[in-house]
Formats: sequence, C-alpha cells, structure tokens
Amino acid sequence: MSGVNDNHDSRLSYEENDNEPKSRGTAQAYLFAFDFDHTIINLNSDYEFPNLIDTPLPESISDRNKEVSFIEYMNSVFRFLHSQNASIADLREFIRKLEPTKGMVSLLTSLVRYKQSQGDSIKLLVISDSNDLTISEWLKAQIIDRLPSTPTQFPFDVITNTSIIHETEGLLQVKGYEHQTSCRTCPSNLCKGSALKKYTDLHGPFTRTFYVGDGFNDICPTLNLSSQCFVFPRINYYMYKWLQKDDNKKRLKANIVFWDDANVIHNTIRSHVVEFK
Repeated sequence: MSGVNDNHDSRLSYEENDNEPKSRGTAQAYLFAFDFDHTIINLNSDYEFPNLIDTPLPESISDRNKEVSFIEYMNSVFRFLHSQNASIADLREFIRKLEPTKGMVSLLTSLVRYKQSQGDSIKLLVISDSNDLTISEWLKAQIIDRLPSTPTQFPFDVITNTSIIHETEGLLQVKGYEHQTSCRTCPSNLCKGSALKKYTDLHGPFTRTFYVGDGFNDICPTLNLSSQCFVFPRINYYMYKWLQKDDNKKRLKANIVFWDDANVIHNTIRSHVVEFK
C-alpha cells in the first residue's frame, strides 16, 4: 500500500521544486534516523518476546505493566522467560526473525550501500526505546549479513536502552539509556529530542535530516527539525493521528510525508539525494 491514496495525502507540506538544491557527492552531509519498533520492524519487539514460549505471562507480571516503568516490566518478562528455559541464544534467534515493515529491508540496504560509497558524511542512526541487543541483532541478520561485502565498521549508530547479559545465568536485563525529568513528552529513560540534538551537535551539521517514526516519543525529536528536513510518520499510528490536528501540524517546520510502505520513504530520499539509488 502506498503512502499516496484517496484517503491519505502523503505530502503535507512539501511540494516538488525543480530548482531545489540536491546532494552532490560528499559536499552534503545527511542524517537518516529511524525508530525501531513499528517502524523498522512491523510490530513491537518488547510485546513479541513472550511469544518465544508457549506458557503465557502470569498475571503478576502482565498486570505489573500498569504499576512500574516499562523497563522494570520488561526485566520481569525477561526473568520469566529465563525461568522457562529460554536462553540468550533463543532470544537472538527470535529477534533475527522479527518481521520488517514493507520495503524497509530494501531501504536500509540501499542506505548502507550509499554510506559505503559516500563515507562519513552519511550517518545512519537508530533511535529507539527498545534495547541494543534487539536492534543490533536484527540489523546484523536482516541487513548486514546479506550485503555482498561486510562493512569494516557497523554502519549504524544506535541510541537506545542498554542490554545487560548475565552470561553465567543466561539472563537478559535492560538498563535505561538515561534518567531524565526535563521532557514530559518522552519517557524518563530516553528523551529522543535531547538525544538527537546531542547527536547532531557531535556529528553534524547536516544538510538535511530524514526522520522515520511512528509513536508519541517520535514527536519530540522532530519539533526542532528545519524546513529542509523530512519527517515520515507511519500511517494510522500515534504520530500520524497527532498530526491530523492543524495546531499540532503547525508545530513542525519539516516536510511531512506519511507512509505505510518504506518505498514511499525510499522514493522521497531518492528525489532529494542525487547519488542515492
């Protein structure tokens, strides 16, 4: 399904301009930033983990989701999976098979190849409330291991919660990326807006940022993007619904392109970065 149909206009604020400057080799620097759950992969990895075993989560754990932080809840889930003899190897194998969103593998593969050809002026970033084991394991299995030649360095930078693997016990636990209280939009363990700004200050400036996401915590990092940038909210998810209100839409300076197939994102980038295929 395309991002352009009778019900959804994929272009809210961007109109094609033949005179618009485009990338010319390494003279331009670009940041391509992606959320993970419901964006790179189709579902939410955290809620998928209990499907690794046949035994349902006990109510003492499932009900806990309403009482504690999500990090604490997920650590309870991982402890339960461990008690049911689910090993780290089982978790890794399960992660590798998580379903991508339509067109996403092709898009990410093309971006990695583009980065390989252009060098350090191209940054690929995954910024997510998941965890580094899940993200790196999936990217390695679905993208990197399928490339004709293995990159000398992991091509993605990752901002997310930290995985702690207790090897002797075979137990996975997760530690929050940070503890913040200044942003009310984002959860306490990760403000994506602050994290993206710090990343840009360190690695930028960028000619354009292309940001792909779906959820409420993808709103914060997009609020400060310029009119040269692009934001891609996934159709029918939280950020898309939030943007249906004109007052919310006006808070974003960036061009907004709705998508439910990553080919829409692919084609938009191709239109603005000459050497990207």
